Amino acid sequence: MLPEALVEHLTHRITSPRSGETYVVVRPGLSLAMYYGKPLHEMVDAVERVVRTYLQFIPEGAITALCGTNAWGAFSTSRLQRQIKKLHSRSVDYTNIDLGSGPLLASEGPYGWHLNGGNLSSVDIRPNNSNVCIHEFPPEELNRVGVQQMVDWVVSIAEQHPFETGQFGYAFNQLQRTWTSQADEFVGGVAMRFLGFDILDPALAREARGLVPNCSWLNLLGDGVVERLGGEQAIRHALSSAVQVRRISGGLLLRAGELPPIGDVNRRAPDLGPVREVARLTRPLRVTKRVLFYGTEEFRNAWVHRFDE
Repeated sequence: MLPEALVEHLTHRITSPRSGETYVVVRPGLSLAMYYGKPLHEMVDAVERVVRTYLQFIPEGAITALCGTNAWGAFSTSRLQRQIKKLHSRSVDYTNIDLGSGPLLASEGPYGWHLNGGNLSSVDIRPNNSNVCIHEFPPEELNRVGVQQMVDWVVSIAEQHPFETGQFGYAFNQLQRTWTSQADEFVGGVAMRFLGFDILDPALAREARGLVPNCSWLNLLGDGVVERLGGEQAIRHALSSAVQVRRISGGLLLRAGELPPIGDVNRRAPDLGPVREVARLTRPLRVTKRVLFYGTEEFRNAWVHRFDE
């Protein structure tokens, strides 16, 4: 669990000039990002299973809001089903479904689920497109459910559908679709100090096809990525005992340490050793294009390489 002082330090609030209401636009939490290389219309059933698995795992009633392509509204199972049904269309170029746990205007609560992607048809323009599903939790979720139960749940999500890659660990959970520039500016200012925190920018999915967009505490490598890295035995041989390797349906799970790392560089980030091993292993398949569109030029160039020594 993150220290309370650190939670506050990594929380960013904005006050609306119109309403005077204050919203949390960035909060530290835990998140699972799963990247898929199949068009959305081919994985609608899997999307439905994944979001159902997430809703059954979190506290009942935690999700209160849903945002489709236009605006936030109250969450209901029927509204969610209507949004998922639209994914069957082969004409979908890019779309999103966002679930939140806070006020309807901003959906600022600690739980959330997000789908960003499409039918991956623009191969000439964006040949590395993938689809991404993001599952958000508060930082104390490990205390609520237990560490091993959390790991097993991540595996249950990964085994729902063939995946490219996935990462689970601490993350900057940003407000979706509202106050994005303010959130981006804040994250850009703190991310290179706390290296263990993921940035869940959907732009990463535009460059993630067959590549590794990030490394974290739990790292999911699909069978195609495993093969490109030399196979399971080569991966096991390349890693020390600090990284647990687990065969799962569709790929491998690499657990870099017993608990999610914070990676505070002001304290020399002693918890990043196992993650750096995973980063060295996956470097040949790392996303190298500048995929973040905010922060300083130095930050945009450095973030994807932050685990390199």
